[in-house]
Amino acid sequence: MELKEIVNSAFDESAVDRSTREKVFTLLGRLEEYHQLTYEHSLRVGLLSKDIGRMQNKEHRAGLYGVLHDIGKIKIPRSLLDKTEGFDDNDIEIMKGHVK
Repeated sequence: MELKEIVNSAFDESAVDRSTREKVFTLLGRLEEYHQLTYEHSLRVGLLSKDIGRMQNKEHRAGLYGVLHDIGKIKIPRSLLDKTEGFDDNDIEIMKGHVK
């Protein structure tokens, strides 16, 4: 599935204007280039968020928020994103920065 198809299926298009959708595509494209695993994770969270929102009749923007939830990881060094063990206090503090 192409990026636009996944993003479009992740959020209610009527809830987001064209300009916002294009910005989302740009951000996710940058995330895909920067760190593929985080990108794929974000798409899955977006689809799941939309499904959860639909169950609660609140899917309006749930998928959009889901796909963007980790976009700040573009600021985290790739070496840290790829690390699977041995996180020290400094690593944890850096990782916390992705939400700011």
